[in-house]
Amino acid sequence: MSNLVYLFILAAVIVALIILRMPKRQSEPLTFPYQSQEFLLSPAERSFLGVLDQVLSNAAFRVFAKVRLADVVEVDKGLQRSAWQSAFNAISRKHVDFVICRSDDMAIVGAIELDDESHAKAKRKDRDIVVDKILEASGISLLRVKAATAYAPNDIKNLLSNEMNLRIADEISAQSPEPTTGPDNGDQSSGEPVAASSETQQDAEPTCPKCGSPLVPRIAKKGKYQGQKFWGCSQFPNCKYVVKRS
Repeated sequence: MSNLVYLFILAAVIVALIILRMPKRQSEPLTFPYQSQEFLLSPAERSFLGVLDQVLSNAAFRVFAKVRLADVVEVDKGLQRSAWQSAFNAISRKHVDFVICRSDDMAIVGAIELDDESHAKAKRKDRDIVVDKILEASGISLLRVKAATAYAPNDIKNLLSNEMNLRIADEISAQSPEPTTGPDNGDQSSGEPVAASSETQQDAEPTCPKCGSPLVPRIAKKGKYQGQKFWGCSQFPNCKYVVKRS
């Protein structure tokens, strides 16, 4: 019996010596393999956001872009752990393009998805159906708008009013610079305000000749041209094209 005990002790000593002689594994250095995205929004999304901001400028709402679905809806707390986790997984990696909230308390009033050509793919259709059902179950209005190169502010205003029941003022206006233009009818780099061009846009949906975005009716609120009506680019301040209107 004593021999058996000695054998166990000897084996333990040998194992301990082997462990002590083994080279220690060094931990991997902490790395951060990330880089900045160049833009938060696509050109179509930026253009649409500009129109949303324009339409809602005088309303009691704010627009947020690229919002995580898990920040818009939550899973019922009464579910069992496995069911809760499954439901959370369905929203954790999805987002909605735009969320409209009341400006006074940030209450969610609706969401907007801007559907480009990618939404015609089968996999994306399945994803869209899931998002639609999640928002419907949560009681959140969802408006789907087809992506376009330009958007008419009045059309978007009507969609928001009719589909989301938002109360929006009839006159669409936004804070903007007084209608000053440079030598090329829109370039303000000269820094000297001159009278806006007498050229007017007669089309139902005028577009900016510099960037292709919709032009919106505005009224100068101050300065030399106070009270004067003009067309201004919906992408202001990124595009400062303006033209006098009758």
